[in-house]
Amino acid sequence: MQQRKDWIDIIVDKVHENYNGRQVVIWGFFETSCTISGKLKERYGISTAFYVDGNAAKTDNVQVFHPDCLDGKSDTCYVVIPLTFYQSIKEKISEYGYKEDIDYYYFCGCILRQEPDYFEDAHGNKIIGNYKGLKFAFFGFHSTIELGDNIQFQNTCLYFFSDDSRIKIGSNVELKENVIHIYNSSNMIVGSSTELKENTIYIHNHSEALIGDGTKLKGNLFNIKNSAKTLLEESVHFENVQMVIRDNARLETKDGSLIKGLHISVYEHGEALLGQNTEVTGDVWEIRENARLHIGNGGKFIYSIGGKSSIHIAENAGMIIGNNFHILENYRFVVASGTKILIGNDCVMSYNITMYSSDLHSIFDVVTGENINSNDEIKKERKIVIGNHVWLGVHVTVLYNTQIGDGSVIGAMSLVKSKIPNNCIAAGSPARVVRRDIAWSMNDGAADISDCGEEYVNLTEESRKE
Repeated sequence: MQQRKDWIDIIVDKVHENYNGRQVVIWGFFETSCTISGKLKERYGISTAFYVDGNAAKTDNVQVFHPDCLDGKSDTCYVVIPLTFYQSIKEKISEYGYKEDIDYYYFCGCILRQEPDYFEDAHGNKIIGNYKGLKFAFFGFHSTIELGDNIQFQNTCLYFFSDDSRIKIGSNVELKENVIHIYNSSNMIVGSSTELKENTIYIHNHSEALIGDGTKLKGNLFNIKNSAKTLLEESVHFENVQMVIRDNARLETKDGSLIKGLHISVYEHGEALLGQNTEVTGDVWEIRENARLHIGNGGKFIYSIGGKSSIHIAENAGMIIGNNFHILENYRFVVASGTKILIGNDCVMSYNITMYSSDLHSIFDVVTGENINSNDEIKKERKIVIGNHVWLGVHVTVLYNTQIGDGSVIGAMSLVKSKIPNNCIAAGSPARVVRRDIAWSMNDGAADISDCGEEYVNLTEESRKE
């Protein structure tokens, strides 16, 4: 099957067909117009005579002139307009005495039908629903915008640099100060009663962004790249988030989540899944190629001004966190390539928690020349496993080959690199068990041991054997 031509290629070919030896003038002086000029020269040897632009700051009367210089010169000038559609431009070029296609080509100006609740152009692009207040441009073919009822557009721009793409927006949605770029064969679905404010969203080739009902997006930069998928379910609140989701990667955030100030990058074939009612504030997360980050429901990653928290998951590594996870600021989790960090349900971690699943540097035996700490076989065995209902005190460091049993407590300033049994207190550097047969509660001053949770009130495993 013959590949459909790029919109810039179509413009270049149209100029070649219709300019008839006249001077070629491009309306609008910006990066794309310069690209068109370069392709005209490269493909057909046609030089651009000059540019015109209504923005006085761009005109220098040497290379860029005011559009009025075109008035009455259709016999000597052929005009290319690679801009989004403006009725004022179409009216102005007509006043100057230019006829469409014969004297000028306006890629986005080929409108077949334009009504308050329907738009269609000659390239097969459509808007279904009331689009009043929406600024849009179709620089491709056969894309569709479907709009529900009572949508408010304020300074929102949709740019389709694509073919066969789709945006579907539900009812009672507010879009304010947004710029959304859609690339080839991509989809974006926004549910009902959603608010999008001051966002820049790039959805690249064959990608999908699904935003559920009641979601709020404010001050975000989203960059969703080739064949990636982003799913934000109902009542999710994103504020001042920078997000890059790369080729074939996936980000999924479940209902009721609150994400503020997060910088998250998910690389090729990576995956970040955040459960219901997850709260993340002011952190930097990086999920590299083929890596996995799964966070259960009710996770809370607390931030304070000046805090520096981060998660780095290297290639082919994984981090899985259970439900109701709480951690305070200045944490640092580093999951080295091929390794894992596994954290159970109902865990609580204090300030300045650090975890490393590997040495992050290589050590060799000088006699044999062998890598003794980080070859592939060794990495397969490297992991950190933390059970359910574990409490880590302030400034705890956890290294690889650590296992901490259910219901245990690690004291402040401890370094853990060993197996710690269930229902005990361990402390020190390296951490050692200092008390067995304990249970702990989230509530300070609790009067009843049942407050610890019945499933976590147990004897330490070693005590059972005695």
